[in-house]
Amino acid sequence: MKSKAQKELENLGVPERMATLYLALLQEGTTGVRRLSRVTDRPKSSVLDDLIWLTRFGLITRHKRRNAYIFTADPYYMADEFTRRRREAERLEQRASSLSTELKTVHNLSSKKPKIEYREGRTGVRSAYEDTLKEPNKEILGYGPIAKQYETTPKLFPEYYKMRTKRRISFRGLLPITPKTLEECCNNDQKHLRKSYFIGLDKYQPIEIDVYGDTVSIISLTELFVVKVHSRQVAETFRNILELAIKGAKKEDADIRSDIEKKGLKKKINEVAKEFKSDILES
Repeated sequence: MKSKAQKELENLGVPERMATLYLALLQEGTTGVRRLSRVTDRPKSSVLDDLIWLTRFGLITRHKRRNAYIFTADPYYMADEFTRRRREAERLEQRASSLSTELKTVHNLSSKKPKIEYREGRTGVRSAYEDTLKEPNKEILGYGPIAKQYETTPKLFPEYYKMRTKRRISFRGLLPITPKTLEECCNNDQKHLRKSYFIGLDKYQPIEIDVYGDTVSIISLTELFVVKVHSRQVAETFRNILELAIKGAKKEDADIRSDIEKKGLKKKINEVAKEFKSDILES
């Protein structure tokens, strides 16, 4: 009967015969082909072939002693190997995403019509956020209420910020000062690669606009629908509009931050919370 360890090794992609040999070497610690041949009752040539495979797989190491190779198995090698593979996979994923961005540019040049997508429901909203994470080392320019992000997709936020940061995707944009926005931005802007420009609650709408690459994503966080337009011209137009809006909001942002510094963050949050509970903002 197979041991639990052998079954798990096979689940990781190690063939049965090599898993048995690996466990035998693990018990021996460090030894040569001749000893393992006796322990497993297998020809030396076959044992050597499998040891070379296990070495390439990253589960064991080999070094030469006199005129022969000796092999060493250590459980820590396995963890190190799969950690290395995970990092390599992440590196390849980033390279693939970068290449995908370049290929999209080539593809867009040959496409005359913009692509428009429409999605509904919480699943559609979640997919819109996940789409913004596909291209690393980019910037998202936008507008949005942070409180509604938490309410609409609680299983995605605040983890989304960590995923975005991990992929080195920054956010810059206009944020109405809801209590949740003040709490998140004042405490975590730098950590979450976000440059926020605060604007008053009189400019609050439960709508998020994200511009990234050649895409404009408009998300309704109350009516639960998403409209995405894939067009370089449309994206550049929205980008220019947002840049002008940010430029015009800098004084208001400075005034709000000055008020926070004067009153303290907690008092400002409580003050905003009372205003935010008005019937107009809850509708």
